[in-house]
Amino acid sequence: MNDCIQKQEFDTEAFGIPFYRIVRFDLSEIRGAMKDFEAETPQIIDAKVPAHDRALTESLLELGFRLICTQFELEHDLVQNPAAADRAQSSDVLALSEDRIRAHAASFRYDRFNMCRMGHAWCCVRREGRRDA
Repeated sequence: MNDCIQKQEFDTEAFGIPFYRIVRFDLSEIRGAMKDFEAETPQIIDAKVPAHDRALTESLLELGFRLICTQFELEHDLVQNPAAADRAQSSDVLALSEDRIRAHAASFRYDRFNMCRMGHAWCCVRREGRRDA
């Protein structure tokens, strides 16, 4: 295995199949490494590609990757901005009923979780926190 693609233990446990992530985008090395994965099925290889990098996206599609979901990141500078309103709260625990978790998991219609029917299990793992932490 080369250092462009690394196994993700937490995701492997959550999905129940080997889960890898491309951590360095060197296309020649990725092409070579993909041959190592041909015999190992099923598996997931994840690549988080910046939305503006269409050339990299096209190259990964040519290697057999699929566009599954778009993730975005929200940022808020907590030092430079005033504190949140009094009604805002933070907590180390998210208390949700099983019905609420199932309803939330059902929202994963066009997401990687829908592909392997793991939405509910993933929500439970995330709600309880990382098991390996």
